[in-house]
Amino acid sequence: MSLSPRACVLALLAVSCMNTTLARADVHYEEKIELFEVGARDGTPEQIWQGIRRWGPTGGDMHSRSVIVGQAGGKVSWKWSYAQGGGGCRVQRSDVFVAVVIRLPDWRYRAFASNEQKAYWDCIESTVTEHENRHAEIWRETGSEIDRAVSRLSASSCGELNAAINATGNRIHAEGQARQRTFDAEDGKRGRYERCEALVAPKTAADRRPPPAAIEATPKSETLAAARADAATRSRSGGLPMWLLGAGVVVLSVLSLAGLIVAFRESSTAVGDDAPRSPPVAPSERPRSGRPKPPGSA
Repeated sequence: MSLSPRACVLALLAVSCMNTTLARADVHYEEKIELFEVGARDGTPEQIWQGIRRWGPTGGDMHSRSVIVGQAGGKVSWKWSYAQGGGGCRVQRSDVFVAVVIRLPDWRYRAFASNEQKAYWDCIESTVTEHENRHAEIWRETGSEIDRAVSRLSASSCGELNAAINATGNRIHAEGQARQRTFDAEDGKRGRYERCEALVAPKTAADRRPPPAAIEATPKSETLAAARADAATRSRSGGLPMWLLGAGVVVLSVLSLAGLIVAFRESSTAVGDDAPRSPPVAPSERPRSGRPKPPGSA
């Protein structure tokens, strides 16, 4: 089938117009994974969650009601170039950059844990990884939507096109952030970590007492409060405070020392009374003071 010269010219013009209206678009995605150590040596659920609360995205707030197990922070930016022609301005090239940093918990003592503790940890690790990967996927989807929308824009002037690109990018970025919040709310309702608790055998209150390693990781303020509460409990149950016991020891020591001193003095007095004494001298026989008188003088 042969084409007429007029048809060939129209086909070339159509290809030329297509090449001038389509912009080149690229999405650059970068993902980084950071691990934080929970430091639970004994591997109890209490120690694991205490380590996640202390070293994880929660930021060490040991009194916070909510615990952030993982985190997927994203940053989306875009740049473009445009060209003028045909009485208007169009996007010639657009680039969208998506950078995601995922923070996940890690447990280096897993190899030394029991099978029950390993199953519990693996459940938590897989659950948080699945959750944060979905956050990263939403960030990628947001970047692709911005790229597709920006590459189709055109305006009568390049100033108007510049404003339209930024407005479109910011709108889609805000919509992506809203989807992130909606996903968190919906995924939180299903209690994703409750299924992990079923893997651990029920324990008594004594078994759930924090081991020494967990107590060492407790903040000083909590340790002091626990010590005061323990002292108050001992006092109510009949025990004596340590300061009162110390004062009693000091009083007994002083009394013992005083008794030794009194006994030593009495012993010294008895020894002095038993010593022999010289007989008393009569008053007339006592020597007089002054010069001795010559014999025969009255």
